[in-house]
Amino acid sequence: MSPDLVEQSQKLLRDAGNILVVFKNNLSGDCLSASLALSESLKKINKNVSVVSTHAPGAKFSFLSQAQHVKTNLASSEGKLAVKIVGGKDKVDEFWYEQSGDDVFVYIGPKKGAAFKHADVETFIQGTKFDLLVSVGVANLELLGELYEKNTAVFFETPKLNIDISSANAGYGNVNLIDLTAASNCEIIFEIIENLSADVPTPEIATLILTGIIAKTDSFQSIKTTPRSFFTASKLLEFGASLQQIVKHLYKTKTMGLLKLWGRALAKLDLQPELGMVSSFISFKDFADAGASENDVRQVLEELIGSLSDARIILFIAETEPLFLQGMLYIKPQLNLEGLITELRGEKLGGGFVTFSLPNIDLEKGYLQTKNLIINWLKPGQSV
Repeated sequence: MSPDLVEQSQKLLRDAGNILVVFKNNLSGDCLSASLALSESLKKINKNVSVVSTHAPGAKFSFLSQAQHVKTNLASSEGKLAVKIVGGKDKVDEFWYEQSGDDVFVYIGPKKGAAFKHADVETFIQGTKFDLLVSVGVANLELLGELYEKNTAVFFETPKLNIDISSANAGYGNVNLIDLTAASNCEIIFEIIENLSADVPTPEIATLILTGIIAKTDSFQSIKTTPRSFFTASKLLEFGASLQQIVKHLYKTKTMGLLKLWGRALAKLDLQPELGMVSSFISFKDFADAGASENDVRQVLEELIGSLSDARIILFIAETEPLFLQGMLYIKPQLNLEGLITELRGEKLGGGFVTFSLPNIDLEKGYLQTKNLIINWLKPGQSV
């Protein structure tokens, strides 16, 4: 990683007063931990920081007390009023306002032949004006979904520091700190904050960073783990990171919801022994009945891996919302299935894990389509 880029990143952070940190919540916890560690470090040098993500952190990471401060939108109780008109690009003709006593009525007139419908209009308050936007593990801003769509002005107008380890990153920042050799975003964050101020990282910040590294590298077993990962972990332990706390919560604690969900997944196992493939699925009703959370999806897959060590590939699909499927794959390192991952529009999480989404499709159809697609890739003649 270029020292110049690290210095440029540190300068942006030191010069800014109000900073927005955004990340796309992934199952590994790397981006969550990295964002929180950066936020806590910036607060130490008297910066105002807001941390926002596409989803609330899962229960698995609730032991990180800072996680409760992550927001899922930029809504504010005070600021300027924003109006979003869905599909309004070719409908808006004029704006005006009228005063009636102490009240003000604001009007937006449609073009001739057009009309606004209540369902097409959203209003919200845009509050703090940010001096800097820091994205962590966001390859493309569109991946932030509604968080980006409802706040395009913030994303366009604010200077951006773009931090990532993905080769798919679009390089949209004023400074792009993209390190393809890093095993986790937390490793990049550590290089930034280690010399951001005269103080060394606190034990709490060190614990946040080490949590992300351990989670992302599957406790240093991922093939992306490097000597740098171990060196960084060693320094974090010197700074007081609580390895015992991390291991306890990431690997030893199983909620009742997880155990129930795992039982349902085991009951639905589908084996393809000639291909070394195992697959399973759970429905939205399974989720509700088990009282489980979306964060339990990866943990169920990890339990399956531990029980099915001979499998070359494991597919697990969860209907986390009606007509929305969250898919996960575990692929053994010797398999070359880059084409399959691309076809699924999957995201690599390290350690052989791949996540993907299937929106607007029912569970049975989505599961069978994905399973058959994988079977076709595993058949003799494919490059595996």
